[in-house]
Parts: sequence; C-alpha cells; structure tokens
Amino acid sequence: MKKPSFFIVGAPKSGTTAMYYYLKSHPNIFMPPYNKEPHYFANDLHQSVEDKKPRHWTTDLNSYLDLFIKMKPTQIGGEASVYYLFSSKAAKNIFCYNPDSKIIIMLRRPTEMTYSLFFEQLYAGLEKDPYFYTAFKNRSGEMGSFGGIKNSDGVFASYRELPLYYEQVKRYYDIFPHKNIYVIVFDDFQINTENIYREALRFLKVDESFKPIFRVINKSRKPRSRLFKSLLDSRPPFIINIFRRIIPKIIRHRIYHYLAKFSDRNMSRTPLKPDFEITLINYFCSDIQKLSKLVNKDLSHWLKPNSFCK
Repeated sequence: MKKPSFFIVGAPKSGTTAMYYYLKSHPNIFMPPYNKEPHYFANDLHQSVEDKKPRHWTTDLNSYLDLFIKMKPTQIGGEASVYYLFSSKAAKNIFCYNPDSKIIIMLRRPTEMTYSLFFEQLYAGLEKDPYFYTAFKNRSGEMGSFGGIKNSDGVFASYRELPLYYEQVKRYYDIFPHKNIYVIVFDDFQINTENIYREALRFLKVDESFKPIFRVINKSRKPRSRLFKSLLDSRPPFIINIFRRIIPKIIRHRIYHYLAKFSDRNMSRTPLKPDFEITLINYFCSDIQKLSKLVNKDLSHWLKPNSFCK
C-alpha cells in the first residue's frame, strides 16, 4: 500500500514549507503536490472546529491515502501538517498507523514564530486586530483565524500557546524512538540550509547527493488588493464549477498559484519593540529551558538578552 512513512509535524512559521518543497523535489521522495497539510491524524482539531476546518484538511482515510496514489515504488512518502505538533492526538495516531514513522520537528525562536504567525494571519485577512501587542495581550484563547480550534487537552491555538513547544515535542519523545525524531532549529536551517537538508536526507535514508534549488520560500507578503485576495481565497463555487468542467486539474492549480503570486507583494516587517520582546522572552523562558534539555540542543540564543530571563 502506498502510504507516508515520514511526517514534518511543525511548528508553523519555522521553515516547514521550504523543507516540504526541497524534499518534494528529491527523486526518491513523494509528497502530495497539491495538499501540503492534510492534517488527517490531528482528529482532535477536526472535532473542535467541525464544519469550520480549513478546506484542505482531510478527515477520511481513503481520501488521505489518495494523496499518495502517484507515489512510485522507488519513493518514500511524507507530508507536512504543521499542527500535528500542537495536536494532542496526532503523535499517538501516527504511531498507531505506522510505528516506524520518521518525525521531523522544525522549531523557531518563539518570539519570532508568534510575531511571524500574527503577520500571516493579518495577511490572510483572518486577524482583525492590526496590532500584535494587543492581539497577544488581549487574546489568551483562540486566534481570529481558528474560530475556536483547540486540542483534546482543551488548549486553544493562540499566539501564546503555539510557541510553547516543550509539551508538544514531549508527546513525540514519549511515543517514538528518539532515533526516529529529527529536530531542526530554524536558525540553523536558515544559516546552513544545504547542510541541514543533507542531514534530513540522511535521516530519511535516501540519496544524499541530490541538491535542489534552495530558493527563499514564504517571504513576508501583503495583498495588492484586499478585494481581489478575498475573492481568490473564497473561490466562489459557481466559478470553481465552471473551471472544473473546462480546465484540467493541473492547469487549474497553476492558474491559481499564478494569480495568488500576482495578488501579493513583498513587505518588510516592523521589528518588535525591545520592551515587548523582553516581555515575550520572559513569557517563553521556562518552556525554552525545558525544551533545550529535552531535545539536547543549546537554545540559549532564544533567551537573549538573557539577563531579562527570570
């Protein structure tokens, strides 16, 4: 049976999309070309949002396996659902499905991750508060984009909770053999992309000599027109139905990606205010220290200026 044997489980805004594209280009690796994040194994998140879940999330096993139907005998299969890390159930579900699964966990400095996530939600029109300070301070529950999504522990996906990595990563360390888990720190991936990529290939036991084009993925963006982006994202059914009748699927996807690219322009992000950055470091400090011991990696640079880490 054609099925995945490795999973990039998160975290959001930590290089997962870039790694997905780099791995997908390898001749011995298959990853679904049109659905990077099916989130099939995060069934606790499905239940919390019911009919509000993102349209690319897959809840049916047959539909999920259909994503891998074009995988060749010479390839291994994988996917990259970034909320598997936040999900309370995904680690156990993946293990029950395939106990030999390889797990790739990509982690970014929490202060950067949450700030980047805020801008992504703002860009998508899903965050209504234009100020990160108040969005982080005033909303301890869900982000505007998720409409109440929470894991089975009752924890809401939020700018506060998603970067608290320790318990999320521990779920995988408690279930999977440690040799089947590869933790990538975003800073290392950003500075030494080729070396980290080669280590990932070694971890997955495929040909390490292959070298993709390491182009920058997921730059900060803003829409040229909110109206056009809203129309593009909503995908009106009557237009979709017409397109389905007259245009092959692969061409439809190319048209959509071209229009999506045309609708955006790059933007520079305003740096965090120093005093609020210190507040964030204090908030995430204890979790970072526990995570560092768990994954056996020096994360002290995440705590700088560390004199403010209480």
